[in-house]
Amino acid sequence: MSSKHNILRQEDSKPIVNLMGQKIVLGPIQRSLLPYYQKWMNDPEVNESRIYTLRPLTWEATEAWYEQTSKESNLDAVFFTIYERVGMRPIGTTMLFDISFFNQSAEFAISIGEKDCWNKGYGTESTILMLNYAFQNVCLHSVRLRTLSFNERAIRVYLRAGFQIAGKWRDAHPFKGQKHDIVLMDCLVNDFFNR
Repeated sequence: MSSKHNILRQEDSKPIVNLMGQKIVLGPIQRSLLPYYQKWMNDPEVNESRIYTLRPLTWEATEAWYEQTSKESNLDAVFFTIYERVGMRPIGTTMLFDISFFNQSAEFAISIGEKDCWNKGYGTESTILMLNYAFQNVCLHSVRLRTLSFNERAIRVYLRAGFQIAGKWRDAHPFKGQKHDIVLMDCLVNDFFNR
């Protein structure tokens, strides 16, 4: 193999950066990161505050998820990998989904999969970058999210980024033998830029 070909392959493996913050950067999901995605989606501690039933995610299911989410025709969702800016280590994912260009709205989600990266401000910065992207690049008017009432750390992050509590679904999520509220939050374009 020629040295030029080796150089191209090394460059291809570097993360693509779409959005840059002070502590983190966001880039597209990549096939080479499937082992990370599978690890994060199978970690009970990472996923205990997410609103779905945790089930084992096989390698085949992870590949199918990647194939579905990375399709160019998938216009109602955009997925990013979150990287630590120093060292460019992948640490999680964030997304806008159920994008409606007619309603100018979408739903937001984030997951920091590397637990040593919790409580470092990465979630706040990722959320702010995604809201800026939603309002400036995708031209949305409203972004909403759902979280669980016991996920107080996430609620604080979302409030700092510009979200407001819009309501709740009472006792809507069973977890560890108890019922918990699902907290509904939204952020309008003016909420974000006036925060």
